[in-house]
Amino acid sequence: MLWCILLLPMLGVLGQSSTSRPMPTIPNFIPFGLDKGDTVTNRDLDAMTSPIMISSRFPYFNQYYDEIKLSSHGLILFGNRSYVVPHESPGKFPIPEFVCVAPYWADTDISEDLTSYIFYREINTADTDTLIRISSMVRTGFPNLAVHPMLWAFVATWYRVPGHYGYPGRNTYQAILTTNGLYSFVLFTYYQLEWADGRWGGYPQVGFNAGDQINYFTLDLSFSPDVIKIVNMSNIGVPGQYVFHTTGNISNVECETNGGFLSTPTRGSLYGGYELRLHGICFNETSYQVEIDGQLLTDCQLYATLYIICIMPMVFGGTIQIRLFANNDSHPIA
Repeated sequence: MLWCILLLPMLGVLGQSSTSRPMPTIPNFIPFGLDKGDTVTNRDLDAMTSPIMISSRFPYFNQYYDEIKLSSHGLILFGNRSYVVPHESPGKFPIPEFVCVAPYWADTDISEDLTSYIFYREINTADTDTLIRISSMVRTGFPNLAVHPMLWAFVATWYRVPGHYGYPGRNTYQAILTTNGLYSFVLFTYYQLEWADGRWGGYPQVGFNAGDQINYFTLDLSFSPDVIKIVNMSNIGVPGQYVFHTTGNISNVECETNGGFLSTPTRGSLYGGYELRLHGICFNETSYQVEIDGQLLTDCQLYATLYIICIMPMVFGGTIQIRLFANNDSHPIA
């Protein structure tokens, strides 16, 4: 009997410490956890937070919202309305009267798993460093619209969340809502996606829904087992990260910039071997050839119309010349 009395408080302390201990640093994530000021959601099946009154009105599909809710199933919901999000197959967008951002709408269940957490917090101008970092992320996709820095953000992190009924694997991803007072943006960052199918018999949906049955956006690979591949994909050249402009109709990143044809990084080893990203113009042709200091590269990959990734070859140093040819044309376009 004495051991039982002593053991119960110890278990309570251990359970509490696993939640309050610092979370790991994850590449391209905004730091998260209770020590960063986050709130953690409860562990109910089909968990939904109480209404969260945000301090900045968020423009979304030409409407303004100051109230959101967070669902354990990978959803951020908008507006003063009642939502029921059961662990059953979600309908495809558009869905009426359902205003949401869906970083990974899936059959998640953390009710019996003590190693998974869902965190969230608001970020305002008191946390300038974090807003500067988020502004930099947004500018990667929208350099013209994000000239003015972000003034507010809401960060939600699903950490090592499992599927319903104990499906193997864990998913870790983060969603950010942010605005600079003129425009709004949403960022999705995926670190670990190990499961997709749930007991509901369907696959996750990633995208946006205005609730008016007209305006919506669904990311490619949604509703397929291949959706987990987005952890290695991107619309800004950062594996696992996506940025969208959400003020009016959802728009993908800007491929045309004021700087014209650009290469990143601007400096590197003479021995090469690193990724070289070509961007700044819209790549509208079906194929391209890249030549660096007279060397024709054979390993370049085109990603939508947004950028080309090559492996940098060995060079002699100094200023290098990069030439771009479209569809085997003998005349360079850049």
